[in-house]
Amino acid sequence: MIKVLIYLFPILINFLSGSMFYVTANRFTEAGAEKVYVSSTSAAWALTYFIGSLVVGRLVTERRAVPMIIAAAFLLSAFSVAFIVFPNVYLQFLWIALVGAAMAVYCTPFQVFMKRIGGGASGVVYSTAMYTWSWSFGNALGPFVFGFLPSWQSAFAVNAAIAFGLALLVIWTNAYLKRHQPAGDAAQASDGADGRDLYAGRPDLAWLGWLGLAFGFTTLCLIRTLQQDLILTELPGIDRMHPCIMLALLSGVQGFFALSLMQTRTWMYSPWPNLAAGVIGVASLLMIAYGHSAVTFYVASTIHGFYTGYYYFMLVFHSLVHPTRSGTYVGINEAVVGVVCIVASAGGGVVADAIGNRSTFALCALLVAAVTVVQTVVLTLTSRRFALTSRR
Repeated sequence: MIKVLIYLFPILINFLSGSMFYVTANRFTEAGAEKVYVSSTSAAWALTYFIGSLVVGRLVTERRAVPMIIAAAFLLSAFSVAFIVFPNVYLQFLWIALVGAAMAVYCTPFQVFMKRIGGGASGVVYSTAMYTWSWSFGNALGPFVFGFLPSWQSAFAVNAAIAFGLALLVIWTNAYLKRHQPAGDAAQASDGADGRDLYAGRPDLAWLGWLGLAFGFTTLCLIRTLQQDLILTELPGIDRMHPCIMLALLSGVQGFFALSLMQTRTWMYSPWPNLAAGVIGVASLLMIAYGHSAVTFYVASTIHGFYTGYYYFMLVFHSLVHPTRSGTYVGINEAVVGVVCIVASAGGGVVADAIGNRSTFALCALLVAAVTVVQTVVLTLTSRRFALTSRR
């Protein structure tokens, strides 16, 4: 039961972040700010998240993970209140940056905690699927719920309550584990022969996950920030509820697609799923770039969730599956998230101001196509090499 309960944590924390990203970008859009301000909401978060992830990656241990998660939750509650108490639209950048630092204190420690509870190599697919589903579901709920709330202040009030409740939930969970899980159980659970044999000798492809993240997360950053600007400015009369639902659909499909992969085993080393995911990603971006109806944007957002679900699953899996470097790789994952978010969000706004929202998404489609070709070639070569080696 506790192995399932812990995935409530990323649901709640990403509900908070998903709501914050949407609300802050929406406030800049409604204020008539330039696109660079709209897209830079993610960059402000990413800068402190990147720095924090590098620091936390060096400090975190299994013993320190839970206190770090608790501290992060209390900080997120306080910063959510600050959005309401100090409501200046440009002052949002300060609170967004502080939320980024607090989330860095949460994310890497949680994945260390998750692996300890869920098992090592034998449980890595389960952990990857559940983690990707849970945080995706949280991201889907954030903007969706905001669409029903009467004001942005109420959104941050909900965020503050959720973060405070999360801190209490983590304290209870840790106390429960101390009472019911004898020392050493988690380590024994990670030594499943099944998982160890299944992935033994497989190539270390964590770097390929980082490459996919660099380009895939770029598309997600731009969809989070620029798609709503495109829709609200170029589709007259459309309600703000529609971009909320589109983001929710994207994250929802992303999460449930990852969850559907829970019983799979070795497709992560095959080139064909990568090629299919890339084609879907390119198609959805072209639909955003050239679509002129709400229906087109709904379809694009929905199918893009399959693409993002694929690359997130690959990222987490190839980091956790390594028998000795998983802690380091998880820290790098989060640092890459921060760097990409800075470059994609701030740079995307500059590019969109220069060439327009639609041309920006068309350019993203070309980049995704290029990286898909590289990844597919690498996976083809490594899968053949492993097949030859395993026959010897």
